[in-house]
Amino acid sequence: MQHCELGMKQDDSLRRIVAENLETACLVENRRRMSLMGLVVEGYNGPRLPRWLGDPSFAELVTIRLELCNDECILLPSLGQLVSLKHLSIGGMQMLQRVDREFWGGDMVVGKGFQALETLEFTEMPEWEEWRGEDGDFPHLRELTIGVCPKLCMFDCLLFTSLVALNIYDCGELTSTPICPSLSSLLLWGECNLEIWFPSLNLSKLHHLVVSSSQGLRTLRVRQNVPALRSLGVDNCPNLLEATGLHHLASLVTLQISNCPLLESTGLHHLVSLASLQISNCPQFYIKEKLPSHVQVLLFPSEQRHQSPPDNDRVYPALVYCLQTFTLQTYLNSSQAKSSKQMSNQG
Repeated sequence: MQHCELGMKQDDSLRRIVAENLETACLVENRRRMSLMGLVVEGYNGPRLPRWLGDPSFAELVTIRLELCNDECILLPSLGQLVSLKHLSIGGMQMLQRVDREFWGGDMVVGKGFQALETLEFTEMPEWEEWRGEDGDFPHLRELTIGVCPKLCMFDCLLFTSLVALNIYDCGELTSTPICPSLSSLLLWGECNLEIWFPSLNLSKLHHLVVSSSQGLRTLRVRQNVPALRSLGVDNCPNLLEATGLHHLASLVTLQISNCPLLESTGLHHLVSLASLQISNCPQFYIKEKLPSHVQVLLFPSEQRHQSPPDNDRVYPALVYCLQTFTLQTYLNSSQAKSSKQMSNQG
């Protein structure tokens, strides 16, 4: 047996009965004989997650997806000692407030946790406030996604040495960030505190940055800690007025801006490596500077041309480009598709 799905999408009374008996599910009886590589649990709403979820006997388990509907459980399962686990997704734990050493395996466990994990996702945890860890955990983690955790404010003692992609969706209370010396791609969606990413964080290897769907963002301040940034995307920030510090982006090749109706163009002449400027639905954005001839620039849609540009010697109309809008539903759909593909590949 390589792949197991446990679905609990019945009404509340039936779900409770299933949850109470999940502890003695067939997996427990047969785990010694299994070669289980993928596990999906959907709709679980019991007071605690089954103990066998982190049992070391599941040594070949590669993928776990827990899509819960849980307003009782306050503890994550101890999964950190599953030696083959590479992909982990947990969502829907409504009352979880803290992630700590129990997630790794508890204080009695010798050694670090999640030694093989490559991708990790946490979604829809509205009460989660703090994540505490230790250096040396997650040594091979490459992608981390955290979505709709509006109270999460602290990453304490978390060092992700191998992390290259970090995706943050609607985590507006963050006051600290994990240490990610190898980070090359950063997505900030929704109300995320941009000030914590600049200027103190080391982002010297960051190549791609997307800021999307922030209602409160009025000034995008670029600092000198992103010298290697090659592409910058800004989408659906209706109150964004200006972007400052563009002179720090000497390596920027692609700038994509869409659906920022109040944003005006400033400082584009500082982008000495710029090759593609892509703007859509930004009626106040007029390129006042003279740009090199190799920079690709196209026209606004005709319906925006009625607006009179400011007086200047040369005004470049911006090009039509629809930057992909990052909605949580898009993210969740892509996440589910990716997990299903992983499951089918293992089957």
